Amino acid sequence: MFTRLGTRGFTLVEILIAVAVLSILYGCLFLTGGSLARRLSDPYSEENLAKEVARATAWLDDQIYRATLAGKNFEIAVSPSSPSGILSVRWQGDYKWEEWKSESIGMRVYSTGQPVPAIFRYDWQTQMLTPALTLRIFKQKDLRFTTTKWFIIISAYGLTRMSEISS
Repeated sequence: MFTRLGTRGFTLVEILIAVAVLSILYGCLFLTGGSLARRLSDPYSEENLAKEVARATAWLDDQIYRATLAGKNFEIAVSPSSPSGILSVRWQGDYKWEEWKSESIGMRVYSTGQPVPAIFRYDWQTQMLTPALTLRIFKQKDLRFTTTKWFIIISAYGLTRMSEISS
């Protein structure tokens, strides 16, 4: 019979079991992490589309804030019929359009069948957008557009928010 002389150690079987368990855990982590990395690197994933919609919403909100600070009116131009990845703003007294561009989303004015203007005006004194604007968000991939669950809404009072259709 073997006796230990005061030193404690692990047996070969214990070490092999620990290595096997760690290998299985690492394999699970690697598989899950790989798909997460792919999803986050895909510009058309739901997470990245939501971030892009949030960026567009923040840009529009910033334009309204700048109008209030500068005391200037502006116009927003959006495609009324076909989706476009460009939002344009022209400030009062300026003939140049400022643009926000996206490669992964397209936007068009959302309407319920009524004629839709291509230009929306914001008056900084009354802090009103005429008419109110709802943008339908589309996924843009290889010059093709597919609908998403996202909207950007600017109320007549200049309040900007993003919204999604609950499934």
